[in-house]
Amino acid sequence: MSLFLGDIRIKTMIELGLEDIRKNEWLLTDVLGDTLSNHYLRERYGSQIESCKQWLTNNRINIFLSEQQGDKQEFPSIDIELGPSEEKADMKHMGDLSVESVTLYPNNINKPIPYVLKPNLGSYDPTSGSFTFSETVIISNVSPGMVLVNPTNGIGYVIQSITQANAVNLLTGLNIQTGAYGIIPEYQFYETKIGHTFMQEPYRITCNANDQQTLLWLHSITVYSLLRYRQVLLEKDGYAESLISSGKMYPNPDYSDAGQVIWSRDINITGQVENRWYMQPHRIIENIALGQGEGFTGGVRILTNLTDTGEDLSQVNWSTLADIAYQDE
Repeated sequence: MSLFLGDIRIKTMIELGLEDIRKNEWLLTDVLGDTLSNHYLRERYGSQIESCKQWLTNNRINIFLSEQQGDKQEFPSIDIELGPSEEKADMKHMGDLSVESVTLYPNNINKPIPYVLKPNLGSYDPTSGSFTFSETVIISNVSPGMVLVNPTNGIGYVIQSITQANAVNLLTGLNIQTGAYGIIPEYQFYETKIGHTFMQEPYRITCNANDQQTLLWLHSITVYSLLRYRQVLLEKDGYAESLISSGKMYPNPDYSDAGQVIWSRDINITGQVENRWYMQPHRIIENIALGQGEGFTGGVRILTNLTDTGEDLSQVNWSTLADIAYQDE
């Protein structure tokens, strides 16, 4: 459940690739193995692998999440930049809603669930199963399925029914001592829908080096690292249908000056990703009266304007069904 952070994933892929290749020389032989693949290449470039090993040993590869700025530019380097990230219109949903929902617990989201009825003194009759509060309490918010709980030890008893004021009915034959008991909801958690959208996210990875030869090595190592870790760091976690492409070598005017020419080569990777987030957490409705008392929001009010059908419905007043029933008495 999160947004996809492709920048740091790509950076991690390249860092892991560099670490692997430095520790395992046979990987570098594989990276530049094409120089040994045929007689003519072996004659001209057979020494490239050993030269690249020495270059890797003597140089730190700097990796940045943007182009370098200012006078303290370090080379060789790799710049990683997110291109224009755009939502995919053909996969857009109304309200960004999915069919998925999740359960969230109060202690994990810092949203405590209050008592339906705060602790009050009361006593239990094991014969009838009735628990009667000693003082007058508002029982209208209580519904069967809610839990009578002892706040000192957390032991609770499921309410079976409510048949009289100041009392709730539990199972018979329980061992409940006289004391202060409160009532908590049956569903002691929140639910929320998952919002999601699909994005097309391109990244540009620019390799920079002091000359074309070392740039060729750096570009090959970077592409190898991207391919080696693409499955586990991109596609496994939802960066789907990824495509990699590379461009030409070019003298980079952003880094070059009169005394130095820096050569660069761009690698482009693009893919589709699903970004997901929690919508607003909500409680399960257990009693339509809840929402009018302390610590609760929401509740249910059933509205109608059926008594005003001869008028413009956008202009009439709406009434609750309870109000209409009272007027009819």
